[in-house]
Amino acid sequence: MDHTRGKQPPRRNSPKINNSYNPNGLFGSETIEPSARGSYPERDLSKNISDTEASEAMAAYFARIAETFNLPRSVAGIYHTLFVAEKDLSFTEIVESSGLSKASASTGLKLLESMLAVEIVHVPNDRSTYYRPELSLRRLASGFLKQSLLPGLDAGGRLLESAPSDSDETLSEHFSTRLSSLRSWHESSRDLLPFLAALGEIKVE
Repeated sequence: MDHTRGKQPPRRNSPKINNSYNPNGLFGSETIEPSARGSYPERDLSKNISDTEASEAMAAYFARIAETFNLPRSVAGIYHTLFVAEKDLSFTEIVESSGLSKASASTGLKLLESMLAVEIVHVPNDRSTYYRPELSLRRLASGFLKQSLLPGLDAGGRLLESAPSDSDETLSEHFSTRLSSLRSWHESSRDLLPFLAALGEIKVE
């Protein structure tokens, strides 16, 4: 009779591991017995999961901000891609990481440049152009004023100039009052521009 049938094979010793963890997700030092070669220590994936959740939250935040100011979602996607990157990114890397088409990425980058939200980086002996996000709230605010508020005020001012004069005798009293109030609001907003410009680097003439 074979007395070895049904017996479990001898248990191998578990590898001895020194679990000193570093932020990169790797063990700082590992001592594995020769008999355990080919087996791998368990890694702590909580950092990667947390990073993913943080990235998703920031992406949603930038998307909501873009929606609030009626900016294309591609702008939010590009800024988020640059914001979470650990290095300056080339155009190709932005396209690959954001999932945007080249046309959308190009248009979005130009808009972000005009808003002072990205910085162009040139590397010696490298033909590629790299981009990094603007992290200064002051410059971001000034860029938004330059891109959105100032053109809107200028266009609004031209429209008010084409309207009838407040003293036009053919204008009803009600519309004369309303038009006068709107022109007063417009002038007041222009008076606030030097104060708003102090947030950044906009020159108000």
